[in-house]
Amino acid sequence: MQEVAIQDMPLGALSTAAAVIPIVLVVIVLLVLYLVFMVRAIIDMLRHDVHGVLLTFAFLSLIPFPLILVLGIMILIIWHYHKKDLIARRAGQGNQTV
Repeated sequence: MQEVAIQDMPLGALSTAAAVIPIVLVVIVLLVLYLVFMVRAIIDMLRHDVHGVLLTFAFLSLIPFPLILVLGIMILIIWHYHKKDLIARRAGQGNQTV
């Protein structure tokens, strides 16, 4: 088997690899970051006992498919505001005196 040194590789292959590898690494890092945020949101949803529909779509958005990633981002935005409403409602109920 013949060994090929880096100097012997064609210039096109090296330049292509040099351009593709950082892009792939960035995509992988973004996907891992997305999944971390989704799992944290799902754990919060379970803790706050949210409606099953929101939870179902949150679990579905863990599938790394481009259109479902858009769904997941929308669910993260919805959950951000819904969580604020839940916390404000609980704080308001705690301040009421009868």
